[in-house]
Amino acid sequence: RMGASTSAEFPAAFASGLQDCVCMNHNVLCWVGVLLQDGMVYHHEVLEHGDFSERQQVVRWLRRFPFAFLSDREYTIARKEFKEGDAIYGCSKALAGHPREYPNSQVVKMDVFWSMWRARTVADPWGSDAPACETILLHHEQFKIPENLARFAVKHGMWGFVKKLASTVPLYVEARRKRVGMYEEDPDAYGAGAVPNPPTL
Repeated sequence: RMGASTSAEFPAAFASGLQDCVCMNHNVLCWVGVLLQDGMVYHHEVLEHGDFSERQQVVRWLRRFPFAFLSDREYTIARKEFKEGDAIYGCSKALAGHPREYPNSQVVKMDVFWSMWRARTVADPWGSDAPACETILLHHEQFKIPENLARFAVKHGMWGFVKKLASTVPLYVEARRKRVGMYEEDPDAYGAGAVPNPPTL
């Protein structure tokens, strides 16, 4: 098993814009887009949409790691967000037995996966007049391999992704501001062009 926590501050960003970047699926300037470009996720699909205002969604990932000792992994993840005061909270967890999952998949299923984060708009710690976004992340998953190998995989496999995501957020924020004002709702954000599709049991 592997757990981690981290915090980061993104300059010239704000909480709702960062959450759009995290939750979008159809834009290369988002975290799923970074994972796809990086090869860490080679298949991504939405299994179920829920309430768009709460970013409710069930997704399926097939994920590849650059280590011989760690085979491909399959994730079925439910996620949503909620607001409290000036903060936005996001929660993701692994699901077992979703009616649209692939029951006969030969890829190792990740049945223990939690990822929770808080984003809030704060004053820029570097002194500019623009806002910044403070994000705190708590993450836990069980790779089903010995702990020393899991720690090695996280330390050496994830750092490149974190750096790439940090460089992607400003690009996403800049592209978003060309469409709408800083605090306006983005019509091209999460859920654009989609309709809720609860599964038929």
